[in-house]
Amino acid sequence: MKEVHLSFLGLGTYDKETDQYRYEPTRYVLNGNESGEEKYLQVAELSLLGPERFDRVIIVATDESHKQHYGKLEKGLKNIGIKDIEEIIIDEDMTAKAQWKMFDKIYKKIDEGDVLTVDITHGYRAIPIIFSTAINFLQKSKHIKLDAVYYAAFEKNRKLVPIENLKDFFVINEWAEAVSRLVEDADTRKLISLVKESSQSAPAELSDPALTESLEILTESLRNVEVHNIYDKAKRPLELIDKKSPGPSTMGQVLLDLIKKKFSLLCQPGPLSGRYDRGYFEHQLNIINMLLEHKLYMQAFTAMNEMIASLGMIPLKKIKYTNSEG
Repeated sequence: MKEVHLSFLGLGTYDKETDQYRYEPTRYVLNGNESGEEKYLQVAELSLLGPERFDRVIIVATDESHKQHYGKLEKGLKNIGIKDIEEIIIDEDMTAKAQWKMFDKIYKKIDEGDVLTVDITHGYRAIPIIFSTAINFLQKSKHIKLDAVYYAAFEKNRKLVPIENLKDFFVINEWAEAVSRLVEDADTRKLISLVKESSQSAPAELSDPALTESLEILTESLRNVEVHNIYDKAKRPLELIDKKSPGPSTMGQVLLDLIKKKFSLLCQPGPLSGRYDRGYFEHQLNIINMLLEHKLYMQAFTAMNEMIASLGMIPLKKIKYTNSEG
């Protein structure tokens, strides 16, 4: 595992008099700390972050930006103590073929488990958008940790440029996967994991330990086919959601609505009497339908076996599935 800083080298501002592209010396501020005056953002940013922290620095450039700036940038980085500097030259062509080629070059430079800090300030054309998707793929395939995604907001103050960390929004891909698992697999584990890991940026509606715990218990109960407990396990999170007033986050409200829609079937019909009656068997069929819907075939088969065995309990009026006799 290595700490890697990756950034893009643009052309800068065109100077008609010299027929050259240039960067103006500028001061930057990151996490309340101010840099010295630097031409190149990478030199200022790495100085503020601590150059000794990074094992490798990767610069992504086009042929033209390499010709105009790379030599000076490399010298500036070496002056602050950066030793391992690698360059990736990408094509200015924005066709799909060229985009895949660019992705392939960057992908090969990142190793399994690397901790990645990215600066997208000078990304060429649509490159920041392409790389945003690449980050998600790297997280899944190489298990990288995304430490920060920086952007220098020149439009705010050109004399003292604030460097913003956009990392929290890049978690949107993780939330999308969590939604997919919830909708397609009735699995809340990814969602719960994200809430715990992203406590500062998680939707306020989900930042409730009682709710996340109840969803975790429900997911485990479904996968373990605890058919006699699922009704109560499903009822608990739905009751907690109903008590919540609408929060400020659209995504949070959408997620709560998806949870209700997904698991409300498990509370129908209700309330259950605890006996082997019509309501009990309808509830069992709802459980089986959900398990089949999500291709949990072995769990569905287990629930079917239990349901068939329970048919023999129907004439025994005093027996409940909640007591020892049942």
